[in-house]
Parts: sequence; C-alpha cells; structure tokens
Amino acid sequence: MATYTDADARKLVMRDMRLLAPGMQERATAFVARCEAAGAPILVWETQRTHDLARIYYALKRSNARDGWRTWHFYGLAVDVIHPTRQWVPWESPDQAAVDWRGRVVEIARSCGLDWGGDWISFKDWPHFQFDTLKPSPSDRSIELYVNHGIAALWKEVGALEGAPAASSFAPPPNVIADGVADTRRMMNALGVRKFR
Repeated sequence: MATYTDADARKLVMRDMRLLAPGMQERATAFVARCEAAGAPILVWETQRTHDLARIYYALKRSNARDGWRTWHFYGLAVDVIHPTRQWVPWESPDQAAVDWRGRVVEIARSCGLDWGGDWISFKDWPHFQFDTLKPSPSDRSIELYVNHGIAALWKEVGALEGAPAASSFAPPPNVIADGVADTRRMMNALGVRKFR
C-alpha cells in the first residue's frame, strides 16, 4: 500500500462550489453567508472529491470511505468547512471561543438544510456538512443511479436537482468520469449488482 501525506491530499482538494449539485450549492452558499453574518465565519475547504483523494483520506484514516463512491463529496452533495484563520482547530478545541463558533456553525448549517457529520455515531466527521435528505454514506442505489442514469438522476432522487442555476452545467473532471465508471463497473460486478430496469 502506498504511503500518503497531508501534502498529497492538499494537491487534490477541490473547493469550487459550482461543482456541487444545484440544491446543495444553494444551501452551501446560504450557509457561508449566514455564518459570516452571525460572526462565525467559515471557509469551504472541500466540495467535490475524486476517487484518488478519497483513497488518500482513507489511507490517512481521515475517512471510512475507501473510494469516492461511498462519500457524498464525490456526487457534489457535501462540503467540508474550516475556520478561516484557525482552520481545523475549532472543531476539536475545548476553548470557549471554539465551542461557541462550533455551536453557531452547526446551528446555522441545520437551518440551511444541511446535516452535520459530527452527529454520526460510528465516525465523527466534524467539518463535514451534507444535503439533509441523505444517509451518512451513499448506498448501492446511489452508485447505480450515477452509473446508469447520470449525476442529474441522482440529484433528482435526493431532491438536490433544483437550486442555483450556475451549477446546472456540472461536469466532473474527465479523470473522475473515467476512473469512476471503471471502478463502478468492477465493484458492481464483484457485488453482483444489476442495472436498474
């Protein structure tokens, strides 16, 4: 198994909010604006995630997702946020300023229709926020929808197709499509998953 570092991960991080599903982009934009207005500023650290980055995070034990298929970031339905100056520190720090910031950020996220990874039972993902109609991780059905019918079909299924028009031209980078389709077909064959009818 390859050895990875944080520097390897940082090279692959994508922060462009236009990579999000239209509904997620709308909610994430409101989230950022409301946090700023409430004096709890955030920086969107990551939006969409490739299979390569998901594998690096898994190797670094930062995620339970072995590849992109099992993280909502891959589908443009999640963001990771940090403090603009203190970065990740406020997510784990016991100091009162961090506790206050965390509380305001999480409350605002929920008011924007986002679920928080810090609420998960088995793996706490403190900086993670995702579209609120989703389970913590994508299901086989999510993968099948993406592979057989495209990203718009998945977004429609979860209610994230409507929203900010700027996101409607979403197209994953070519390496994500090539890597993803090949990985999906191998995984579906190994699991015996059939195409939707």
